[in-house]
Amino acid sequence: MKINRIYVLFIFIVLSAALLISPAAADGNETETNTTVTNTTVTSTISSDISAGSTWDNYLVLTYSGSINGGTADSWEWNFGDDSGTSTTQSGTYTYSETGSYTVSLTVTSSDSEITDATIDDSVTISEPDFNASADIEMSESSLLIDYDSTTEGAESWEWDFGDGEGTSTYESGSYTYDDTGTYQVTLTATSPAGDTDTYYEYITFSAAPEACFTVDNTTGSSPLYVEFTDDSEENPYTGEDIVEWYWEFGDDDGSYYHAYEDDDDDPDTSFTFEDEGTYTVTLTVTDDDDEEDTYEVEIVVDDDVSPEADFSVDDDYDTEGSAPLTVAFVDESDESDDTGAEIIAWYWVIYDEDGDKYDYSTAQDPEFTFEDEGEYTVTLTVTDEEGMSDTETKEDYIEVTLDLSATFTASPTSGYKPLTVNFYATDGSDNEYDIDYYYWYFGDGLTNLGSDDSPSHTYTSPGTYDVKLIVIDEKDNRYTYERDNYIVVTGTNTVTTTPTATVTPTPQATESADDTLLAVSSSAGTKIFGLPGTEYFRTEITRFHEFYSEYLSLITGVFGMK
Repeated sequence: MKINRIYVLFIFIVLSAALLISPAAADGNETETNTTVTNTTVTSTISSDISAGSTWDNYLVLTYSGSINGGTADSWEWNFGDDSGTSTTQSGTYTYSETGSYTVSLTVTSSDSEITDATIDDSVTISEPDFNASADIEMSESSLLIDYDSTTEGAESWEWDFGDGEGTSTYESGSYTYDDTGTYQVTLTATSPAGDTDTYYEYITFSAAPEACFTVDNTTGSSPLYVEFTDDSEENPYTGEDIVEWYWEFGDDDGSYYHAYEDDDDDPDTSFTFEDEGTYTVTLTVTDDDDEEDTYEVEIVVDDDVSPEADFSVDDDYDTEGSAPLTVAFVDESDESDDTGAEIIAWYWVIYDEDGDKYDYSTAQDPEFTFEDEGEYTVTLTVTDEEGMSDTETKEDYIEVTLDLSATFTASPTSGYKPLTVNFYATDGSDNEYDIDYYYWYFGDGLTNLGSDDSPSHTYTSPGTYDVKLIVIDEKDNRYTYERDNYIVVTGTNTVTTTPTATVTPTPQATESADDTLLAVSSSAGTKIFGLPGTEYFRTEITRFHEFYSEYLSLITGVFGMK
């Protein structure tokens, strides 16, 4: 019986404890409204989680989700508070048509609860993100046209003002063409769906000036530093006016005037040698036909201590003088900077002809050049080290090239009566390096034969003595001149109808010794000239002297026989 009393006491304590325990809602993490449903068997809690979008892509979108704890939901009913939006899904998204504050209700039914439905309400505000106007404006490089495009997020309407007093637009993007060069303020006013506005400004300039620019072959080095300047300026793309003036200034490091170069032709490139150490600002100002101008600057640094030292020679197996084609191998003998020890990494060789024009170039350390034209050549070497410092060595008239080119000519006949036709024959020199392409004949009477004929004929129509000159040009455009003075003799028309004959007869004289002879020349005119060695005696038929004189001249210059 004692055991039964203990058992009954235990049951009593358990029942008393059960009666003292009261139902309580389970804890949750949601901040929204919670409703507890209690019956004799199940206690359930429902909750909702809602959030609005924060960007212009989703600011009207509501994300919702419902949950039940302690029971089983049979249905979900959402009301989004805008008099149109509902849903029967546990979770999802809903898009409002406009901004505003809304009450979102969730009703849940549960079959294991004596209370078959429970409703909770939440508040949500749908609002626009920050509204900021922005735009992209692209200017044409060849015309007065711009392309405009609004990049404003969320904008519903656009108003453009192009700043010239005429151009406007209400399109989101497009293009616009101005009438004149100038500076313009482009304004975009954008409006959001809620009616908020914001404004974007941008200044654009269509310059009427040309664009000054130049490049240099060297910006650093030791003195004397020789620098070549190449003009890269461009005419104004909008006006098309030509550049007519280039003005160079090679200033010292104080900015004062040092030297100027001005050129109004088609080749404004120039060069300058900086004799002293320092930092120089080189300025190019270009001016066009409309007197519009632009300026471009480049800094040149001359430093003897940190630059390498350029030097070179000719390989011992080659000569600096010779006949074309002359091949010369050059040897780099440059030294690194004593201060920096920076390694030389670049070589730039330039060959200049007698006119100062660039004949050839190379970037090899030890190049070979072949000189095919006669003349004296200047050689420059510019070396650059890994620190970007450079130095230039120039040797003027360093290479002398002669040309083996010659020609002679003969002619037949070289004398005669007018009109006299003469055949000329050119002979090329046996040591010529290149073939002769052209023979330019100058016949001395103002007429020429310029072409490839090495054996022309020419007819002289007037009496006289003529110099003849031949200029030959080979396939490398080298020239050689050969001239013969007083080479062709042309006399007047032959008027003698018979060949005059001179008779020379020795005539003994009674008063002379047997060794003395008297020479008599008889002409066709009948006059005789007598001469005794050591004396002069003339017996002339005075009345026929004039006729004799004329015929005698013909005898001297004509063809005659002796007997």
